[in-house]
Amino acid sequence: MTIDVINIYDAKTHLSQLLTKVVSGEEIIIGKNGNPIAKLIPYHTPAPRKLGQVECSDEPNILDNTTDDILMMFDSK
Repeated sequence: MTIDVINIYDAKTHLSQLLTKVVSGEEIIIGKNGNPIAKLIPYHTPAPRKLGQVECSDEPNILDNTTDDILMMFDSK
């Protein structure tokens, strides 16, 4: 499979035609001196997020290693 690379000048000159191809599902590679530097792809609107949802993190909880004495100082009971 070969990748056709459109040079920057041609991309600027034919941007409207390239965007028409992108809307129909094609991916366009733009390059400089024959080397790919960018890709034109269709834009997809992300699904709306619900309020209160937070993305998960792999970060460890900083309170996991806290001693009970320190936690008691912050406990309001």
